[in-house]
Amino acid sequence: GSTFTILFPTTARPAEPAALAPPVADAAWQGQGTILLVDDEETVRNICRLLLETLGFEVLCAADGLQAAALYREHRARVRCVLLDLTMPNMDGAETLAELRRIDPHARVLLSSGYSEESVVAQFAGRGIAGFIQKPYELATLKAAIKAALGS
Repeated sequence: GSTFTILFPTTARPAEPAALAPPVADAAWQGQGTILLVDDEETVRNICRLLLETLGFEVLCAADGLQAAALYREHRARVRCVLLDLTMPNMDGAETLAELRRIDPHARVLLSSGYSEESVVAQFAGRGIAGFIQKPYELATLKAAIKAALGS
């Protein structure tokens, strides 16, 4: 219920067009295979699924760690990477990571959280995570994190 009023000074000078960003060297890179996306927030899952599909991946979605473990067991051979949120009901990210490690000690797991990278990486040191991406993120950031996690 808040209302904000923002006043900008007027100017007679026309607005300058924004400079275009230089092309990214890996703009042609496309992902292949399946990503297991685990996040309890439906909106985040839907947006991230669309981003991953834009990158060329097939996406399996899970709303919590229990669903994630079941999907991973069923589709383990095709899942190239798991994008795992840390804060979820039923089975949080740490518990889910432990279960994924029991299923497959070599599973590539990319952690995702709104918490800072330093605190998350310190908490998960030595657990063989493939990387971390801080929420909220954009397509380019997600692309770089997935590429690094997959080693491509």
